[in-house]
Amino acid sequence: MNSSQGDPAVFDAELAAFLAWLRAFEDEASQRPGLSRWYRGPILSAYVRATRPRLPLGGETALGLADLQVAEPYRGCGFLTRALQALDAEPGLTAQHLLVENVLNAGLARRLEADGFVRRLPGDAVSPWYSRERSAWASAAAGRVPSEPA
Repeated sequence: MNSSQGDPAVFDAELAAFLAWLRAFEDEASQRPGLSRWYRGPILSAYVRATRPRLPLGGETALGLADLQVAEPYRGCGFLTRALQALDAEPGLTAQHLLVENVLNAGLARRLEADGFVRRLPGDAVSPWYSRERSAWASAAAGRVPSEPA
């Protein structure tokens, strides 16, 4: 077992690297619509798409997170929950929605639903997608900071 398993400093370093990568990814995607690419870090690997989904999201931009993989020693330690919270609060990102694609893990599905994600079935009921408007932008659009009540 890794001595840094669940260590907030290790999580924070990985999240900072992932968010910096996502900001650069979105910047490039603004010039290359439909861009998709792998992020590979020491804790997280994720296939990411910048998209305008056909799901009922009004054609707004979205970051699609597909094939999420957390390194074995860090599974079950809350890293993925922290990563989704960090994505939600990151002011440097511009997508209006987060999509978590092809969710096969029942525990992750329950966690996403508890965090306000909506289950979508884009043609494959076996591996649904989950979507949620990013609260950082929803709050900014409403003129309040994310920690303030609606």
